[in-house]
Amino acid sequence: MNEGGRGSFVGEFFKHVLHETVLAQTFIVVTGLALATFGVLLCGIGAPPALALAAFAQYHLLGQLHALYAQRRNAPIAEAAPADAPALPAGKV
Repeated sequence: MNEGGRGSFVGEFFKHVLHETVLAQTFIVVTGLALATFGVLLCGIGAPPALALAAFAQYHLLGQLHALYAQRRNAPIAEAAPADAPALPAGKV
């Protein structure tokens, strides 16, 4: 079952940026494994920062892929809230 059009989005996304997605994920896997292996060689101390770095790199590349997808579809990218948007009162989250 297609919940909220997610299936159609994934198909449309891969139709436009499949090649770049495969390259980005291959890069993340190879560099993540290399960094984690090097971190384990340092008595395990460097492995958690290496994996965190790989996770940040993956999300950065996913953001770039989304921008490329929007560019190829000629669709606007969702922007952040305007600067004049009301802020939450101090101490309330």
